[in-house]
Amino acid sequence: MSIYSIQPVTFGAVRTYPLASRKSKVSVRDFAKPPGANSSLTKFLDSLPNILAAEDLRELLSAIHVARKQRKPVLWGIGGHVIKVGLGAVLIDLMRHGFVSGIAMNGAALIHDFEIALAGNTSEDVEAAWAMANSAWLPKLASTSTKSQSYPSAFELAMVKRQDNIFRAGSSMSNTLIAACSLPLTSTASL
Repeated sequence: MSIYSIQPVTFGAVRTYPLASRKSKVSVRDFAKPPGANSSLTKFLDSLPNILAAEDLRELLSAIHVARKQRKPVLWGIGGHVIKVGLGAVLIDLMRHGFVSGIAMNGAALIHDFEIALAGNTSEDVEAAWAMANSAWLPKLASTSTKSQSYPSAFELAMVKRQDNIFRAGSSMSNTLIAACSLPLTSTASL
C-alpha cells in the first residue's frame, strides 16, 4: 500500500512506433561543422548549424547586405548587454562601414554607455552598493526622526565621489556613437 493518494501511471494504453518513422525537426545533416584553422568569417558562418538561431543569424546578415546594396536604412534595436560587454566599438565600426544606419537603445544601454563614458566601468555590484549604503547612511538615518528619507543608490554615491570627474570624462562612447550615427550614408565605405 502506498502512502500517496495518487496511483502510479499505467502504461497499458501507450502505443509505440519506430523512431526512424518519426518526422524530426533536427538531423545530423543540420549540425555545425568545424570551420578549420584560419577560416574566414564566411566559412565560420557556413559551418554553423542550419537550425534555430544560427539560421536566423544567416538570414539577418543576408537581409542587412541586401538593404545596404539597395541603399536602404539598417536600423538596430539593442539592449543593455550589447554596451555592457563592450561591443560599442564594434557597433561604431559597423556604422562606419554602412551596416548600421541608426540604433534604438533601451534605458539600460544608455545607462551602461553613460557609466562607461563617465567612469570607465559599468554594471553595479548591488550587494557591495547595499553594504556601502548601509555603512554610510544607516548611522545617519538612525540619528534622525525623519522616516521619509531614502537610501541613495550606488549611482548617487558614485556621483558624489566622482563629481570632479564629470567634466574630465574625455571622449565618451556616447559622443562617438552620436558622431558615427550622423555620418551620411555616402561617406561610408563603398557600397
